[in-house]
Amino acid sequence: MYGLAADELTVDASGRIDDLIERDHNPVMACLLAVRGVPTFHGFVASTPKGSVTVMGPSGAGKTTTGLALLALGAELVADDIVAIDTHGAPLPARPHVRTVAAESEALDPGGKHRLAFDLSPDIRPLRAALVLTEQGDAWAEVAAPMARAEHWLAQRYLPVPLSRTEEFARLSAVADLAENARVFTARQHALPADDLAARLLESL
Repeated sequence: MYGLAADELTVDASGRIDDLIERDHNPVMACLLAVRGVPTFHGFVASTPKGSVTVMGPSGAGKTTTGLALLALGAELVADDIVAIDTHGAPLPARPHVRTVAAESEALDPGGKHRLAFDLSPDIRPLRAALVLTEQGDAWAEVAAPMARAEHWLAQRYLPVPLSRTEEFARLSAVADLAENARVFTARQHALPADDLAARLLESL
């Protein structure tokens, strides 16, 4: 569906154009950001006065549920689904909504989910902690070794196309900085309630 060259992005535009824009906004943005040297990851990110936090993991792992729990505890939305990191280690803001599994009576977006509107954080701080939801492992654990932290970041790529050498170098440089400056925790999917995960992540700051 996507193609990325040095200065050209191609997208399969079959279907209605308005549906295409809504459905493929984040993948297209990830491609454009990669060309500009900005790495992207698959997750939910929120900001607090002590720093930003992100929740990452595969689809269905509980990222959105845990992200909504972060917002309920006072964190402010930065981005849902796509985490882009600038050169100072701060996440970039995305669109002002969170996409959730819809109830029967709720309206669906082109991707088949319901959108909850939120104000974006006006004060986005550098990323200081990440939670990776995993299929196996402990209910909650901190990743101590910098190399292991980097491996978790590398596993959460968002971009749907291969990277050029320059783009891959930018991604690796960002991951090295994140592994140095942000704590990383893992939690087995659905082993702990989302509000418990959110509280632990905020307490780590």
